[in-house]
Amino acid sequence: MGFLGLRHGSKVAILIGDNGAIVVHTVDGEVRSKLFVESVGSKEWSDAKLCIVSNKKSQIYFVLDHSSQTYTRHPIPATNAFVARSIARKKSSNMVSQDGFSAAFLNSQSPNEDGSWEYVFAESTIQNELFSGLLELSSEHAPGSLRGIMLLSTELVNIAKEAVAKGGLPQKKWIVFLVYTKAGDLRQVVLRNGELFSSIAVEVSKDERELPDVLSGKVHQEVQNALQSITAAGETYDSSDVGVCLVVSGGVKSSLLALDFKGIDVSILTPYELGKLLDIKNCVSVGSIYCDTILLYFTIHNPAGCKPRLHTKETIACNRARLLQKIGIIPACAAILVVTTLNVLWSAEVVSYAKREPELRATVESLTGELLKLRGDREFIKVNEMYEAVDLYRALSSASPCPISKAIVPISKLGERNFDITSFSWSVMEDFKVVVKLGVAIKSGKSEEVERQLSNALSDCKVRMVQVPNSGQDFTVYLERA
Repeated sequence: MGFLGLRHGSKVAILIGDNGAIVVHTVDGEVRSKLFVESVGSKEWSDAKLCIVSNKKSQIYFVLDHSSQTYTRHPIPATNAFVARSIARKKSSNMVSQDGFSAAFLNSQSPNEDGSWEYVFAESTIQNELFSGLLELSSEHAPGSLRGIMLLSTELVNIAKEAVAKGGLPQKKWIVFLVYTKAGDLRQVVLRNGELFSSIAVEVSKDERELPDVLSGKVHQEVQNALQSITAAGETYDSSDVGVCLVVSGGVKSSLLALDFKGIDVSILTPYELGKLLDIKNCVSVGSIYCDTILLYFTIHNPAGCKPRLHTKETIACNRARLLQKIGIIPACAAILVVTTLNVLWSAEVVSYAKREPELRATVESLTGELLKLRGDREFIKVNEMYEAVDLYRALSSASPCPISKAIVPISKLGERNFDITSFSWSVMEDFKVVVKLGVAIKSGKSEEVERQLSNALSDCKVRMVQVPNSGQDFTVYLERA
């Protein structure tokens, strides 16, 4: 895998039908190998496995052409393209399993004249060991290489449009396009104004394959049946509005040229002539009977834009991982850009500060010198001393001349006392609180009464009495301003 998940130009395309599978390997637009696998037990099965395993980095495409496929058209009322696509997506998840598939898709990229839309619902039940084996083989060995599973009917619509654009088919309202493949016999699609109208598969027996005249009669009858199906669906047509394109072998073409198509414009091509019309060279030989290789080559190089590309659960998981790998580079690059930008800005800021450093250093030295000059100035010293004297005066003026008196005076004013003060001392604590300690000898009464008297007299002080050890009525009273 290259940068951003890009791969080289190698592609493997597989057309699977009721008869078997055609495997085509191309490199840079050139067909390198092709083989037909009839069943899992055939000897070609080993070659098919080797082709997928050895080219697991190639882009792998499946194209389904089983006869069990059914296509039905359904209308969508007038709305915008987004709503129309949402309605179609809700009808089916476009998932493929080993048992079959169901798909829903818009029949055109633009609405009808009245703004309405039409979607096609396709489904198929597949009980085919070869299909299961190929699907399992690609999911096991190359899950990230499976680019999609397409339907031959919708791809034939795309090929018919290309043939009209290149002048190989006339521009008609109704186009019947029939091809002969080895994987699924005859596949016929009917287009109305360039959109899929119907699709059927026609089985060809072994005897019919060996008899070109009989096969040409069968092809002619299928064209008539297609025209009848238009009428049966309630539509009308005129011979001038119908164009028919038949891609068959040279022998069948010779027989068809002798048949009458009742005035309808008919183009009969061999696989080689179809390749020349689609500008596909060196893909099939002049005598090729089947057009499987041409159809596969055109499909993988010109996929239908508006038609469904089905997936398995494994391929969806791988596609999500691949998408995450691709878009993960974007935020990583953004993060690198942001970090680089911040680093550049930070470096520029550092350089700016480095350039300003001498200027800032000179400013600091100048201011320091001015400050030293101020400190040495006599007038500055006198003013500073004056402010210090004023601050000291204010502090002394606010101080009480005798803070201890606030505690002693109320005690002296007590009337009759049942205790005597035996000692007095005071001290200053670490938090600058003054604590007065009194020695008290109780003459009568209890210590609780003395403590209550002191608390009443000294309401702004906290009173605490402690009995002196080995003394009955002697206490130490601590007075502390609350």
